[in-house]
Amino acid sequence: MRLFTCLLALVLLFLPMIISAADDGVSFLRDGDVWVFHGDSITHADTYRRACERVFRHYHPDAKVDFVQAGVWGSTSSDLAKRLKDEGRKPTIVSMMLGMNNAINGQWVKGEPREKPLMAYRQDITKFVQKYRADGAVVILMSPTLADETCRRTFFRIDGANDFLRDCQKIVKEIAATEGALYIPVQEEFEQFQETLDRQQKLRPDGVHPSSLGEYRIARSLWERMNFSGRLDGKERKLSEPVPRLSVNLHIDDMTITTEPAMPDIQINWSIGGKHGTAPQLKFPVDLKAGDATDAVVDVSAGGKSAMFIIDFCAVPVLHFTDNVINGTLPNAAKWKLRRNGSELLLDAEVPDSLIDSSSEWAFGRDGLNLFFDLRPANRFANINFDADVHQTMVNIYEKPFFAANLRPWMGDGMERAATCAGEKTANGYNVHMSINGRLNLHEPFALDKRDAIGISIAVNDVGGGKSNTYEMLPAQRPRDQYANSMTIIDLKDKIKADMVINTNVYPIIK
Repeated sequence: MRLFTCLLALVLLFLPMIISAADDGVSFLRDGDVWVFHGDSITHADTYRRACERVFRHYHPDAKVDFVQAGVWGSTSSDLAKRLKDEGRKPTIVSMMLGMNNAINGQWVKGEPREKPLMAYRQDITKFVQKYRADGAVVILMSPTLADETCRRTFFRIDGANDFLRDCQKIVKEIAATEGALYIPVQEEFEQFQETLDRQQKLRPDGVHPSSLGEYRIARSLWERMNFSGRLDGKERKLSEPVPRLSVNLHIDDMTITTEPAMPDIQINWSIGGKHGTAPQLKFPVDLKAGDATDAVVDVSAGGKSAMFIIDFCAVPVLHFTDNVINGTLPNAAKWKLRRNGSELLLDAEVPDSLIDSSSEWAFGRDGLNLFFDLRPANRFANINFDADVHQTMVNIYEKPFFAANLRPWMGDGMERAATCAGEKTANGYNVHMSINGRLNLHEPFALDKRDAIGISIAVNDVGGGKSNTYEMLPAQRPRDQYANSMTIIDLKDKIKADMVINTNVYPIIK
């Protein structure tokens, strides 16, 4: 046993050297690959998989590589790749990131011994690797992201989860070394990224699930080490160490990008909407209507170094008050009204619903409203990330034992202090009334009259017959609980003359 431990230590010691030996000009991927992404709800959100595919197709638009989603919400294991065999398709690459549900939804809780559940975790991951290696697939193990144990507003049991998840990281790394799999340090790089952000910029707004910015960081760990920009004709699959990036940022003005600082020998390659081009300066061919979203990938190079960016675009309507009132409808679901009263914002919703179902413990499985508010200052307003100043608030409706409209803040800090709600049963449904006028915290009043604009999304959740339907004021092409730039903008000071704007966000910002 001692000899095995020493050999394992040597393997782990030299693993970075093995990884860095990859040829910088060759990609890990090959033409014809089928890459299956295994995981839990973090993978099921499908954002980091989509980002990986988007970046890869920027460099190789004609390659026949499939990126297959196989994440299962709430799972500690995922076996959806079995259906690929039924379809006559066999994965050549499988990646796996699991552990969060073992930590927060398993039988283990803080204060109890971790040895037994961690042994089961080791056995499960080992079987996973052995199964797919025996089938001829290359296996990539990703260390699971941590929880945000500082989160003050969470539905999940995260106390003590990170000690468990750090143990999972060690186990995954050891299994990769001993079972012939490859290891990517997602957990480690995710935490390093969080440390570079302002305190309001939370990568796990609900304490567990990464927002879009966190999902991009996961994808970046993959695309940098798998060298998506390289040739697809490699004889061996090897991971690469991330190389130093070109220290340059992109600036966007009227859909035109320029670099900061300006560099005379810089080359810009871009792709958007199936179009590709090269230019020293670019005006993006973006033609979006309200509710549309798209993204561009831009790689820039100069002086032998390069940098790659994802630019998200989301077109959203701008609503203006008339006599301090905005009226709207959710087709086939509700009428709503926003009223501005000095520093107070009032929301009234009239919802036709003959059957009220509040039996589920899951907030999204009950009748009621699903509300989003972007209350960020101008420098962060309408960005993609779900910062602490972006709120998701449920108003759950109950009919028994008496009618009630319950305010349930889901993400964001302070809505439970700033808002009140009420409701009443009507002949054909229910009404909801909500006022936001208090303090988000002791030092921060809501103060609508001091703001220039806020973002808002109003949705009705209707449960019945075993189904849950969501009706939104503006259906989003990106997951609403990840992309905060998709909210309708309420112009409070008549400073926005247009009825639609296109929000842009550049990832990453190079400091």
